[in-house]
Amino acid sequence: MSVRDALRSAPMVNDVPGLRLLKVGDGWDVVRTSAEIGLLALAYLRGTGASVGPVLYDRPNGRLYYAVPTGSQASWDDLPVRHLSADSWLVAPGLELLDGWFGGWCELPDDDTLTDTHALRTALQHPRRHNSGVGSMTSRAIMCRKWWTLQPDREPDAEPTTYAMQCAVCGQTSLSGTDFAEPQSWVFTHGGRSPSHHTYREIITRPWRAWWKP
Repeated sequence: MSVRDALRSAPMVNDVPGLRLLKVGDGWDVVRTSAEIGLLALAYLRGTGASVGPVLYDRPNGRLYYAVPTGSQASWDDLPVRHLSADSWLVAPGLELLDGWFGGWCELPDDDTLTDTHALRTALQHPRRHNSGVGSMTSRAIMCRKWWTLQPDREPDAEPTTYAMQCAVCGQTSLSGTDFAEPQSWVFTHGGRSPSHHTYREIITRPWRAWWKP
């Protein structure tokens, strides 16, 4: 069963729309690596024209997951990766949520293509050789175009939106708070003490999030 087919039938995670719980080891395994190394390896694979299977980017945890053929556990012992197989599960965005706050699928073929074990090993070793400086004194940059998304931060751990008022005449400012009634009360108090101050500014501090689509 391809990863795309598995996504269609995978159960939701805690009834969260868009997030699915994938069982690993049923026709494909997973190799997990850091996003820093994994994205460089992905750029190398694409540059060589190698066939690339599903690749999942876990943005919150800074990880990349490659779907590979089963039975390749011994191939990764000397690399900074973790091989996941039977009895492992993977939280992933479903077909209805291919990108967003979670990260997204960098690759998700329509067929059952998987990343070749040898090709992935070579790609993962490439940035290590490059960073060590062995065999070359030249440096090379890998550049790619990214699309950024910007929206108000509505995550459960987001900072609260706060309000304050500032006198445009003297520059004095109220305390910030989540209840706009408090800055309004400050205006009345300030105006009572300074009858000639009639103009004010509303100051809204709203948290925003920005992320790039892999």
